[in-house]
Amino acid sequence: MSDLSGIKLDTNTDKDIFQKDVSEVFSTKYVLDKHVSVGLDSTYVLLLDFNSSKDTIAGALSNGNVSLYTSDLIKKESFKVHEDSITGLQFSPTEPNLFYTSSMDMEVKLWDLRTGGSQGQVKRFYDSSAKHPGWCHKPLTSFSVNASDRFLTAGTEQVRGESYLLFWDSRSEELLGGYWNTHIDDITTLKYHISDPNKLASGSVDGVVNVYDISQPTEDEALSEAINTESSVQKIKWYNKESEDSLAIITHTEDMYLWRVSDSYPAQIFKRDQITSLGLRRSSVESAYVVDVHPSLDKSLFFICGSRCPNNSCLRVSYPKKSNLKPYSDLKSSKILNELVRCSIMNENTGDIVTGNESGLIIKWSPAGKGENDHCDNDVVSGKNSRSSKFTRKFKPY
Repeated sequence: MSDLSGIKLDTNTDKDIFQKDVSEVFSTKYVLDKHVSVGLDSTYVLLLDFNSSKDTIAGALSNGNVSLYTSDLIKKESFKVHEDSITGLQFSPTEPNLFYTSSMDMEVKLWDLRTGGSQGQVKRFYDSSAKHPGWCHKPLTSFSVNASDRFLTAGTEQVRGESYLLFWDSRSEELLGGYWNTHIDDITTLKYHISDPNKLASGSVDGVVNVYDISQPTEDEALSEAINTESSVQKIKWYNKESEDSLAIITHTEDMYLWRVSDSYPAQIFKRDQITSLGLRRSSVESAYVVDVHPSLDKSLFFICGSRCPNNSCLRVSYPKKSNLKPYSDLKSSKILNELVRCSIMNENTGDIVTGNESGLIIKWSPAGKGENDHCDNDVVSGKNSRSSKFTRKFKPY
């Protein structure tokens, strides 16, 4: 654990730890390009994904809907996809008109943009083993589809002492089988490798991150690498480091691990206090949180982190350099408040960052000097620019 002695833990008082103007410290300027409200109620944004081929951003919402927008946040449509909480959202890696969703309702669904709305469901994947006597239903807590779009995998809650990875064939909707010996608690995150269709990574409340080769005939043979963060795992993401496969791991205690999967130990660990002082340049450790990490074209990583301080929140971008975190950009606008951000995506080609928050806003941040909106903030849909956050991050402690 990090040594937090001498650092005040107070989410109501957070401030910058530097005297300079923020633009001198976070010197790469981003501007609020567009923002849109997903609704006028208490709906907030859970997940985001981007399909560059169809110029479509998908947002999974807390009311069970998916909303679709252009990259300029012009709304296409919104419709109900699940009755229970959505736990996964991913565009097909091979077919730009298709996207998948998963839910605690124990189903993965495949949707076709060409059909539109709730009529666009074309396939439904579920745990057919639950119908057998003595077997039980397994709420799905995470989901991923592989690079060839052939196999999809969902992680489950711990059920009767077991946590499962369930595998389906996307062509037939057939449940192929599962793994249940590699995690001992809820499986919170799954990510197939971006180009290797046989490589899958999983993370769990048990603190373990596993890497599998799913081409192997048994679970024992498939498990190729493992690391224990000793903290509940929130998110994982594949990236390439010096031509080697690596994983960025975010924990529910707001720590970040950078792990070259061929190594026994992480190459870098950034604890929450380091993220606070180095990445955010803020004073309150307890206010700091990590949204996500995004690879860039030059193979560097960008950390999206924020402060949840109600009186002085912020959202900032930093990047790792050796054992340090370097400040990059301050995502700030007078038009909006930086409510707790749930998710983010980054367009590697343009540098645009899109975030979704608990105020129900999807926000597009663009590098200054990129286009027509450099000198003013643009409100795409008026209605709510901010709303007091009623939700906090909830997780099952390790």
